[in-house]
Amino acid sequence: MTQERMILGADEQYCSSCGAVVKKTAELCPTCGVRQQSHAQQSYAPRTEGKNKWVAFVLAFLLGGLGIHKFYLKKYAQGVIYLLLFWTLIPGIVAFVESLIYLFTPEDTFRQRYPND
Repeated sequence: MTQERMILGADEQYCSSCGAVVKKTAELCPTCGVRQQSHAQQSYAPRTEGKNKWVAFVLAFLLGGLGIHKFYLKKYAQGVIYLLLFWTLIPGIVAFVESLIYLFTPEDTFRQRYPND
């Protein structure tokens, strides 16, 4: 699912199923029909789906030149390219930039981008 994220209003949230923007007071998503949790329930619900952004950040920062973070995120072809080109130091520079991207990406966005498969 590739859906562009929008800035939410104070009374809006993302659908827990399809990611569409819905009102916080809505019981059902108008797009997919899935029952929504209240805002209070969502903020305390543990987030177990998706990869951990902190693990990806540390791997990219410390071992990014070898592409270890790409293997963790199940981007195997990119990981192999990093391994083949690690001697050029280019993958290390790219991995440093990626580690900063991981660091500043919100948790929910990161977990949607890299789900557990």
